[in-house]
Amino acid sequence: MMRDSLDGSPYFMGEWLDALENPFSDTFNVAIDNPGVYYHFIPGGCDTAELVISIVNPMTMTTPNDTILCFGSAVNLDLYTLSEGKAPYQYNWTYNLETVATTDHAAYVPDETGEVCLTVQDGCATEITQCFQTDLLPPINVAFSADTTASCWPEMFHLAIESDPTTYTFSQWLFSNGMSISNDDDVEVMFETPGNYNVVLKLTNAAGCSSISAVPLTLSSYAPPVAGYVASPQPTDIMNPEIQFTDMTEGYPIVSYAWTFYNSSGELLGGSAAANPTYEFSSDYGGDYTIQLEVTDIHNCTDVITPSTVSVDDILQFYIPTAFTPNGDGVNDELFFEGADIDPTRFEFVIFNRFGEVIFETTDPSVPWVGSIRDGQYFAPNGPYNWIATIVSVSTGVKKELSGSVLIAR
Repeated sequence: MMRDSLDGSPYFMGEWLDALENPFSDTFNVAIDNPGVYYHFIPGGCDTAELVISIVNPMTMTTPNDTILCFGSAVNLDLYTLSEGKAPYQYNWTYNLETVATTDHAAYVPDETGEVCLTVQDGCATEITQCFQTDLLPPINVAFSADTTASCWPEMFHLAIESDPTTYTFSQWLFSNGMSISNDDDVEVMFETPGNYNVVLKLTNAAGCSSISAVPLTLSSYAPPVAGYVASPQPTDIMNPEIQFTDMTEGYPIVSYAWTFYNSSGELLGGSAAANPTYEFSSDYGGDYTIQLEVTDIHNCTDVITPSTVSVDDILQFYIPTAFTPNGDGVNDELFFEGADIDPTRFEFVIFNRFGEVIFETTDPSVPWVGSIRDGQYFAPNGPYNWIATIVSVSTGVKKELSGSVLIAR
């Protein structure tokens, strides 16, 4: 109802005109009448009253549609569009009826599924409310196991996913060296070099939500020891058959040693658990002896040295009697050139009579002289005979030229 007043008192007899001076009812219908300027004339009066009517259209707005949220992620509280209404505007975002923001754009991290509503009030105290639903997916429980967290390089690590397979559609193993393995629930991993490596597991569901293991698992791939030793003295001989072995193993501290000593035939001679043992080999004969060393370090990593040898040389020795009695009585009937460390393939023994004629010679140290001449056709008479011999050491290769005499006394 539009009214005028004269001297502060209402007056109902005047006439209303619109902006085109067309008569207008004294009742303005917002639904059908146009906003604008209206005039009121009072009969007999000298003034005209002017009334300006402005119509504010109802507000309209758009907000997000229903949405699926990954656990721990934020829902965007966005007022996309707002039309009509009269400024200033007031905003109130609620999540399950609790106010969470009072601006037109915000973000909120919920801990449960719920309803998001935005209420806007304009300057005319008119309100409009719009809501949408959120579906908060539960977190993926990321769990995996390892057969061991420490091994000796290059041994393998076995990793297995323990999470419910229905809660994820994609898996990814991520290692601190940049390596990754996808969609393999059970993996065997071997690293290129020893070291400590962290691994985490990332699982993703069908909605694209991902969860990652909270704490990296550290896998330690320990460098194994490198067994080694020094033997002294080397070479040595049967007069000094004791050899000192000094450990030269590289790597982490060693907690156990296993030395084994073999002869040239592979027969076990003995062993030791000491770090730096001393072993006395046979003083009766020389030879090459096989040494094996196995070590174990503080991480239970082992190494066995490639079998190697040490040498105990014979001493080149010889003996030949100064006389013998080849009379067939079975006692002292043969003359042998005996010794030790004599190379039988490089042996020569020659006997001469007093005229310098060769009466016996051999290249086989096992063949004796029985006092015969020319392969037994004759027997040498009693008396002295000169000899010469060439012997070579098997151990050292040293060559010796020897000479002497022997007496036949039948």
